[in-house]
Amino acid sequence: MRRARSALGGLVGRLAVIGCSLMLWSGTEARAVLVIRVVYAGGAVTDDFGGVTTGSYTLTAAELTALNADLSANGAAFSFSALSATSTAPTGNPGNLTQQSTIENLGGPDSVNIFATDTDYDTGGLLTNTLNSGNSTNFTNTLTSDQTQFTSFFNPSNLSFDTQEPSPTVTLTSTGGVAQNNQAGDAPPTGISGVTLYSLTNQTTVLLGGQSDTSVPAKIQNQGSTTVTAAAVPEPTTLAMFASALPLGLFGILRRRRATV
Repeated sequence: MRRARSALGGLVGRLAVIGCSLMLWSGTEARAVLVIRVVYAGGAVTDDFGGVTTGSYTLTAAELTALNADLSANGAAFSFSALSATSTAPTGNPGNLTQQSTIENLGGPDSVNIFATDTDYDTGGLLTNTLNSGNSTNFTNTLTSDQTQFTSFFNPSNLSFDTQEPSPTVTLTSTGGVAQNNQAGDAPPTGISGVTLYSLTNQTTVLLGGQSDTSVPAKIQNQGSTTVTAAAVPEPTTLAMFASALPLGLFGILRRRRATV
């Protein structure tokens, strides 16, 4: 029954998101739609939250309770104590999408995927050129097998949850032990397609190893950030001057070669 409920809940959530995505315009303004998705056990749990146009979303206590009940019913020994996302959409230069999560684990090896997505990032006529991706994780009472993997995706399609142009994945690994250890890293900047309207998606895969001290939960606090920058489009006159300079330069070279014959 819980699996059926989870599938139905996921379907209802996705239909709500689709409904929000179809309402892209209110008058002449683009309506960005921010959504958080948790996927567990091969998709047995696929729960969506948010679907808002306010630029940020934090799961309520009731939503966290429902999510954790879904996870527990499908065999998870971990739970979320916090989950949120923020977005600058419709501002697209720079455009940013950030997700934050806190997981407490009372079991052995496991994993969960956390997605955030938003649409209608608008550069105001500039062309996108660089995707930046970074992640930071605080590990407490964890093992050396605890890990986070964070990837950012730039999408010229402007569709929710698309994964068209990825950044390199940032992998952070716990040093183990009861005490908190903090890890952080950035992916190399990634060149991307030049567009003026786009969507962003990011994904955190949390690999849960277990507890260093089995009498208390292990805790993993994570923040992953995706940022896109844009640059001005060259003026037509500048392009024309550049193009016209090529034949003149070649003509000058030919004249000098003839003079030396």
